[in-house]
Amino acid sequence: MKNSDDRRRERKAGKIAEIVCTGAVSVICLLPFASRLLFRSISIDTEMMINTPQRMLTSWLYHERPGLVISKYLFGQTSFHYTAEIAGTLAFLVLFAVLAAAFFGKEAEKSMEKNAGETGAETDNGNSAKAVWKNPFVWAFPLLFFTHPAVTEQLHFLLQSMEIAWALLLCLVSCVLTWTALWNRRPVYLPLAVLLMAWSFSSYQSLVAVYIAACAAAFLLYYEKYREKREKSIFWWRLAALHVLVFAVGFLLDKAAAMTGLYISTGSVQSTAYVSGMVKWGSQPVGQCLAELFHYGRQILLGQGVHYTLAYLTAAAGTVLVLTVQLVSAKQKKRKLPPAFAAYLMAGIILYISPFLLPLYLGGADQVRAQLALAFVIAFGWCYLIRLMAGCTGKSVPALRAAACAAACLFGVIQTGQTLRLTYTAYEVYRQECELSESIAEAIEETGAPADAQVQLVGQLSPVFSGQMVRGETIGWSFYEWDSEKVYGSSERILGLWETLGYSYRLISTDMAASGNERAASMPCWPAQGSVSWDGTMVVVRLS
Repeated sequence: MKNSDDRRRERKAGKIAEIVCTGAVSVICLLPFASRLLFRSISIDTEMMINTPQRMLTSWLYHERPGLVISKYLFGQTSFHYTAEIAGTLAFLVLFAVLAAAFFGKEAEKSMEKNAGETGAETDNGNSAKAVWKNPFVWAFPLLFFTHPAVTEQLHFLLQSMEIAWALLLCLVSCVLTWTALWNRRPVYLPLAVLLMAWSFSSYQSLVAVYIAACAAAFLLYYEKYREKREKSIFWWRLAALHVLVFAVGFLLDKAAAMTGLYISTGSVQSTAYVSGMVKWGSQPVGQCLAELFHYGRQILLGQGVHYTLAYLTAAAGTVLVLTVQLVSAKQKKRKLPPAFAAYLMAGIILYISPFLLPLYLGGADQVRAQLALAFVIAFGWCYLIRLMAGCTGKSVPALRAAACAAACLFGVIQTGQTLRLTYTAYEVYRQECELSESIAEAIEETGAPADAQVQLVGQLSPVFSGQMVRGETIGWSFYEWDSEKVYGSSERILGLWETLGYSYRLISTDMAASGNERAASMPCWPAQGSVSWDGTMVVVRLS
């Protein structure tokens, strides 16, 4: 028999092993992003953060994201530091995974023991370092979250990757503090929870859906663990209502911060066209909005395109199936439904619809990089399904649980393949951009134009795609084709890239664009002789 000291040591060793395992899995999954430390590259908007940081910070105030600006000042990233941005991103994401494993895994382990005891299934108490793998939140959560293409697309925006990772961590910390305050009746945690919630939301609006998903996920685990100790239905409904109230306070504080940022930057509290234009309800026919939402939902459910797999649908369907089996079994044994079972079902529904909340508000598809809630729901959903398999039935539990673990690993492998293709595409596109920039700069120098000449680039050039490359939402698009619809085309973006590469050419004024386009009409396209022209006033480069 083990004494209490032995059990404490074993428990401590188990927790340390879980932290190490979660961190190791997280780092491995984030290696494609970390590779940018070796193969330096920047993406769209990063050039603005490097060359004109104050302009970028002001634009975030326009976009109602003052929390992002505060984080930039907090971490000293108002002057962009490439290595620090990547290292900080990795650190905060690993902390996020460790906290998720500690918070969700702790409740899952205890409720799993209880359910397994009821059914006679074998389980491990999670205290042994050898049984770390049996807690899916330690390995499956970071595997499925960090390899999701939505996270890859988000991290591609290097100018804000560390601050978004920080906001994601704050979002989860706020959820943990809120649950601690309400469950243990310690309201002293609530002010900090609300403050961190508002900071997170005002850094990136889509984290609202992540917070909702995290709270709903915690409700499922707490209900599984404590439903017999809290037998009064009113307790669970009151708990849900208090969470809604705390969320409302944090959301209103976020809106107040956004309006303050707007007033500081514009002198008005009216949302800018960039933000208000995202909402399609009223600006386009209702039928078109519904059609876009239907198409978007079908993409996610059926796993269409490079950004999606069947991981979401199978997690949701598997959870419904297991719960249905449990309910049928309970009915056959003439057991009563647990107290406030409707609240439990409602939390599950909220969890799985959370990725669609922002698209429903917008009236159309959301940006892929904003779908962090989808990545969270997939990661948590599979962990929860594995947990349910541990206690859904008797002798067949090990086989069912092993099958669920294998399916989670399979989806992790599929997502990893997508992430690697996207990462390789981003690297290859940037390599082509650098080579093209060097060639055009040499051609400009040969015309005799000074190093600070005004330049207009007319047309656009797309990168050359090989078989392993894939065009994503932002990944796969070149500086040489971004904003090509502007009056002076992609010139501003291209010259911003050039400035980061050491070239100091200047952008033409808007009223010079017409004459530049007229000159380009009689010029051949790059790389033909004569595709670069200097007339003593400005350089014109005809790309296409």
